[in-house]
Amino acid sequence: MKSQDSFGNCQKIIFRGEEKIIQVESDEIAWGKQVLRSLNMESLSDFEKAQGICAYLSEHFSYNFKRSLSIREIIAKQGGNCVAHSLMGVFLLRLAGIPAKFAHEVHLTKQFRLISMYVGVWSKRANDGINSYWHNDHVWVWFRRSDAWEPFDSALNVCGFSQFYSKRFFRHKELSKGFAQKWTGPPFAIWEDMGEGLAGMKNITSAIINPKSLLPLKYKDDWQEIVDLFIDWEKEDFHREYLPEHLIRRIKAMSIRWFRE
Repeated sequence: MKSQDSFGNCQKIIFRGEEKIIQVESDEIAWGKQVLRSLNMESLSDFEKAQGICAYLSEHFSYNFKRSLSIREIIAKQGGNCVAHSLMGVFLLRLAGIPAKFAHEVHLTKQFRLISMYVGVWSKRANDGINSYWHNDHVWVWFRRSDAWEPFDSALNVCGFSQFYSKRFFRHKELSKGFAQKWTGPPFAIWEDMGEGLAGMKNITSAIINPKSLLPLKYKDDWQEIVDLFIDWEKEDFHREYLPEHLIRRIKAMSIRWFRE
């Protein structure tokens, strides 16, 4: 495991262990500093700075299916998929002096939604992920506020646990107006970066899905079953051989129960 000090390094971003480290060049840093200056954040708290950065990325960078691991390319394209948004979030947060790291999420979907079909076909071809039509992968960011880590997701314009619970739990149907937001409701399982980026992550779903957050939901037991399926899994476990057929059957059955209405 890498030192937690790596969560503050904006010039060397560990994306997937030693095999993939994003080196940020001087011109990209200069661009980032210019953005931060334009946000007038000198007297703000870390949380307020994170809010400003999230709002900037959500407003100025589109959310689409284009993937890039280059800060320069993301800037040029003015957008990208969740990986691009999370990389930009980590970069700008760290540049602003706020420790930041990656989050990875797997959530169940309806079988024949466009996104679930896209992800299912892609993952089967690559022998990667859950390899079914019943899930979506999503990457976002944790940023440190005092001694705690909070969600940051410029793709969905979410900053902090208050917005996370509101947009992803309590008011998801009401607030899911964009094409991406529609498929990011519960149920899901969440991992956090342990210093190796998207490699060797820790499942922390149970710490997030607390009794209060479950109150508005009808299928609490189903969600807990999903969490239990992956409680000991690390991110790399999704990138091995195909999942056992019995596990695929359980995921499929839970998806049908959850979305039957």
